[in-house]
Amino acid sequence: MARVSYGVLSLCGVLLLCVGCRGILSPHSTPTAAAPLLTTAEPFWQHLALRRQTFQTLKGLAQAQLYTPTQNLAVDSVAVVWQHFAALRLEGMGSLGQPLFLLITDGQNFSYYAPQEARLVSGTASASNMERVFGLTLAPNALQYMLIGDIPLDSVPMGGKVVYLPKPDLYMWEGQIPQQSGHYRIWFAASHRQPVRFEVEDILGRLVLRVQYENFRQLQDFTMPYHITVDQPLADQRVIWRYSDVRINAEVLPALFHMRVPAGVERVELK
Repeated sequence: MARVSYGVLSLCGVLLLCVGCRGILSPHSTPTAAAPLLTTAEPFWQHLALRRQTFQTLKGLAQAQLYTPTQNLAVDSVAVVWQHFAALRLEGMGSLGQPLFLLITDGQNFSYYAPQEARLVSGTASASNMERVFGLTLAPNALQYMLIGDIPLDSVPMGGKVVYLPKPDLYMWEGQIPQQSGHYRIWFAASHRQPVRFEVEDILGRLVLRVQYENFRQLQDFTMPYHITVDQPLADQRVIWRYSDVRINAEVLPALFHMRVPAGVERVELK
């Protein structure tokens, strides 16, 4: 009986092998063709432009770490509310839930409230002003793009060629951007066409800014990085941002972008 069973199994194996071979060699069998490599950056710009149109709001919770020559600051919980490049609210809380700071900006102006110092600072939303009050040389307008995994530019470039890098499976674009100074490099994921890295060099070839996006997750129709690293080598600054919760295109109340502070708080206006 054991010999018969072995023979039956052997016969079945031969038949399956023959059927498989016929399937492989059949003239009606067409192998799946690999997607053609892109040579132009236009599909990536189109993807970003469409994403910007449909990405309306973000509400999330994150951990933040700031490294500068004068301080290493870790914030256990930062609540972020973002509204279509028009408004941003960042509220930092300590490990015991104590409020640490509240930043509200419309990209043009900002207000920064430090409850422990009982002080409210307002002014133009520039990188220099942000450094004075926040220790980070980064304009809030650029921060609004980075927090949603976009490139920190008001308008995306047009055209240009891309180079495919097979080992990391990325596309890279580099060049100049109209109305902007410096040299730019952007790496895109071949799979979801989102930027995974962004670099800017000044006219002397020095690296000014590097943004790294990692740990991508699919939320609704959007691909979001949950780990964001921002390096500014010339200023010797680094920010690491890790989302723990993100909700996209949820309702956002306009009142969240109105600064309300207790009476008696010192008010400082930066010129």
